[in-house]
Amino acid sequence: MAVYQRLDHVKKTSRWIFVQAPDDLSDELRSSLSSGKKEEIHPCDIHRRVFSIAEQEWRDYICYLDGELGTLEEKALFVDVDVYSECDYLIAFADSQKLQRLRRKLVKCKEILDCCLEVAQGCKKHWQDLSTRDMQNSEQDPTIVEAFISRTKIHKRGIDAIMERAEGISTLLSQILNYRNEDMMLKSNEALNKSSDAMREIAIAAKAENELISTLIGKSQKDSHTVKVLTYIALIYLPASLVAATWVVLEPFRQPQKKRLTVDILQ
Repeated sequence: MAVYQRLDHVKKTSRWIFVQAPDDLSDELRSSLSSGKKEEIHPCDIHRRVFSIAEQEWRDYICYLDGELGTLEEKALFVDVDVYSECDYLIAFADSQKLQRLRRKLVKCKEILDCCLEVAQGCKKHWQDLSTRDMQNSEQDPTIVEAFISRTKIHKRGIDAIMERAEGISTLLSQILNYRNEDMMLKSNEALNKSSDAMREIAIAAKAENELISTLIGKSQKDSHTVKVLTYIALIYLPASLVAATWVVLEPFRQPQKKRLTVDILQ
């Protein structure tokens, strides 16, 4: 919510601008204006009412932020880093993102509280200056602004405490994620080394098998050479022996040739 006031000292009137005014404040102002009591409304009373309304929701919102941080804090403090189970807390990079968004909200809240504190202290100083000049005729209790300043400081201390816890949780989450990442890399390297050893053993076995196959191929080549030489020898000697064997076998069965009568004519 933002409030702007411009006071005309001559006409004794004020021009107001409200940005995102709460419904309670809007209803009160409309009720006062419609009842014809606008001359009785002092500008300081409106500012005090704005301060009172502006402080109402801070406690609930700070409790909400503290609860959101408590969930992440419980994960970071009680998660089992070394052994993961389904019943354990699940920590992921999304938790770091959520924590960072929460820290941004806390920083924004602190800036808003600082701004509210400066405005309230400025108004208090201005009203004290008006009182010394007998220009302050409001009948409202001046301690409202002081109470607002006091409660704003309390809210600011609460935000500071939550921010300090958030910083510690952020560091712890980062350390847990880094530890798990390093552990995973170590296990991956061990598995890779085991795989490399297995591949090396397979390569050695393949090399021995190749050497055995090469030896067998060499012997096969020698045997082929021997068979080739024997084949050439067989091709040279086999035909004569085959003919001789055939003549020996067939000679008893040959029929004697008939003798021809030859007549020699002599002149």
